[in-house]
Amino acid sequence: MERAGARAPPAPGPARRPEGGCRDSAGAAASGEDHVKAVRALEERLKAWRSFRDVAHATRSLAAAQVLRWNAQVAHTRRQLAWSQAFHERVQRWEDRHRRRPPATCAVLALGTDLGLCGRLNRLVADAALQVVEEQQVVLFAACGARLLDLLPDDVPRLEEPAPSSMAAAVELAERVEAEVGDAGLRTRLCIVSATGVSRGGSPQVETSWDVGSDLAGLAEARAALARPLAQFAPADVAHTRARSLLAHARILHAACEGARAEASVRLARMTRAHESAERRIAEQERVLRKARQEGITQEMLEVLSQRHIAAMAP
Repeated sequence: MERAGARAPPAPGPARRPEGGCRDSAGAAASGEDHVKAVRALEERLKAWRSFRDVAHATRSLAAAQVLRWNAQVAHTRRQLAWSQAFHERVQRWEDRHRRRPPATCAVLALGTDLGLCGRLNRLVADAALQVVEEQQVVLFAACGARLLDLLPDDVPRLEEPAPSSMAAAVELAERVEAEVGDAGLRTRLCIVSATGVSRGGSPQVETSWDVGSDLAGLAEARAALARPLAQFAPADVAHTRARSLLAHARILHAACEGARAEASVRLARMTRAHESAERRIAEQERVLRKARQEGITQEMLEVLSQRHIAAMAP
């Protein structure tokens, strides 16, 4: 018997569907689309970095092959330079010492490059060459390389030459410049400004050369070979002119080969760094992409569980 004033429990009615169910489904769908777009953007970025790595790898391989090729040419021209210097020293003994006069003027040869990757090399060569122009009485200024020419002031008269990209081009350059130096006269001293190598960090090293160094490899052997008596079949002045031309040609050719090797070495160092940087970015992008994909899988699983829960709550 029920007590007076007691309320009976309400009769069970139909289960009420959560009001936010539709909104949650729509929000989940929008979130899923955004996640798919983000994953695709990461995939495109990873694809771009892989393409850049492939280009850097190909350029690095080409630069490495060119360094090896120019190494052989530098060794060959170094031997030629050693013999030309030894022959020039020997011929000078025939010349009357009283007729010798110190050089009064100079000819400057600046060896640059046409490549945009070697901008620092061209700037160093341009600065060193312009310093010589300011300090010396220059009667001939020859500049090699279109990008080097862009760095030189317009008021500096110069002989414009293309940067040699092969041994044949280097030989032709040496012949043309040597002829110009010969026309300038015997009292004109040749100054060569060029890159001679690269540092450990990949920066170009530029030197201003006036003469052949006594520590040149092969010079001692060439001097010893020419120490024996030689027959003089031409007047001393003719022999001296010819020996001077041979030496100038050998110096220009050797400097051109060294400059080309330095240019290839700079490109090799830069492309190696670019390749290593691309490898690091690719590894980073792959980690981010894996994480994004895992988050996408987790999000899909949560959406499935949410839909099942909503379905279970439905009447």
